[in-house]
Amino acid sequence: MSERAALGSPALDDVVLFGGAASALSLGVICWRWPAALPWLFWTWLLLIDGPHLLATGLRSWADPSRGAEDAAWRRWAWLAFALPLLAWLSARLVPQARGMDLLLALAVVLSWHHQLRQNEGIMAILQAQSQSQSIAAARAIALAERRWMVAWLWAAFVASALWTPANRAQWQLGAEATPLLDAASCIALALMAACCVMYLAQARQRVRNGLSLRPWCFGLMASGALLTLAVLLFGWAEPMYAQARSSEQMFMAVTLIVGWSHGTQYLLVVLASHRRRVHRAGSWLAASAQRPLLTLAALAALSIVAYGAINAAKGTLPLLQWAEASSALAQAAMALYWAVFFHHYVVDRYIWRVGASPLLRRELGLAHG
Repeated sequence: MSERAALGSPALDDVVLFGGAASALSLGVICWRWPAALPWLFWTWLLLIDGPHLLATGLRSWADPSRGAEDAAWRRWAWLAFALPLLAWLSARLVPQARGMDLLLALAVVLSWHHQLRQNEGIMAILQAQSQSQSIAAARAIALAERRWMVAWLWAAFVASALWTPANRAQWQLGAEATPLLDAASCIALALMAACCVMYLAQARQRVRNGLSLRPWCFGLMASGALLTLAVLLFGWAEPMYAQARSSEQMFMAVTLIVGWSHGTQYLLVVLASHRRRVHRAGSWLAASAQRPLLTLAALAALSIVAYGAINAAKGTLPLLQWAEASSALAQAAMALYWAVFFHHYVVDRYIWRVGASPLLRRELGLAHG
């Protein structure tokens, strides 16, 4: 495989993958230094990156008629992802004491983190495949070990953050008697995180010894591991940065912004780059969108401002723009719809990026030619 293989171009990949992580961290620093900027930066990310990244999934699935046969297996039941948020909303209206929406949000946080790590692992696998021949057994073993240690490291960081950050503990309202147990569990999670991090760092020596490129390892270290660890532990510890925070979503806006900015920019690069390589019918609007990625991105942003902006305003949980009280039927319905869209995104995303099962997808990702 050529060292110059890339998603978009080698330079563009580095700008988005590494530059996107650096800019996400910079936004966190800005919010720490000037908390008043956080709501405005959050809405900017929400409408111009997060919404378009959701809509971009459609370019690889529902919008392309040529994928009908390929995607038939999951198309029949993917919409069932809407069922769980709908049931949570109904339970909140009919049996408030069951706390259906709270349980939904807890599940959503875990699934969101899982989705984040799957994407980072997938991008790392693409970089590994681009930089050396995966027919070499040693290269395959090293690549797999790197990804596994990175994922274990970041799950441990997630658990440590959930147990350790003051904002989380305040929301749980467990009482002072639970503090020693939480402290002990936090230390165990932090120790596991440190051990996995050390094991990941040790893989660099294996790469050098076998003459393999360090670029995939650097992505896992900097654009994935370090960034996400700093987001959930350092910036998470400082939350809520928004002084008027009244909901769990507002309490963790900075962490969401940092993680979501990096995730969204990476996803848009992968989708638009693969979409551009895909063969379409001449003269179709889909073919035109594939050859004009910047125009396509602008169209996705415009649609996001209208549709995604309306859903988020209706939730009543974000500052600056609220169309309803968070406890109202409208707001809870909007919250259920919001997470239904994400759950559907998680399901679809799991099926449309199966590289090993699709030679066409490998070509679209710059892993094969012809």
